[in-house]
Amino acid sequence: MPSFAPGSFPHAVPGRFSSDEIAFALAWEVHAPGLTGWSVVIDTDEDGSDIILVDPPLAFDRGFIVRRVGAETVVTWAAGTLRAADLCEAMLLICPLPPDRLAAVELLAAAPA
Repeated sequence: MPSFAPGSFPHAVPGRFSSDEIAFALAWEVHAPGLTGWSVVIDTDEDGSDIILVDPPLAFDRGFIVRRVGAETVVTWAAGTLRAADLCEAMLLICPLPPDRLAAVELLAAAPA
């Protein structure tokens, strides 16, 4: 089972998130709180790098853009920019989860596809 602790994801390909990070982001989408749920969309930029689009409940196209820039994961949105060690930490900066939901996210992310 992969470790989902922030900063624990290896980044072998510049600009790309690992499959474990993507699994965490998609599991986070399921367990993040909100009236109608969060939206997480994985896309690819023109240069081949991964872009994760994260929209809060009822706020489509006004959310967060998450991407790898060098050794950091950068979160941008209308109010500014945050930096994180990896996608796991970035998702938890966007919307922190209580321990029970975080455990559920880790369990779902580690499940076989």
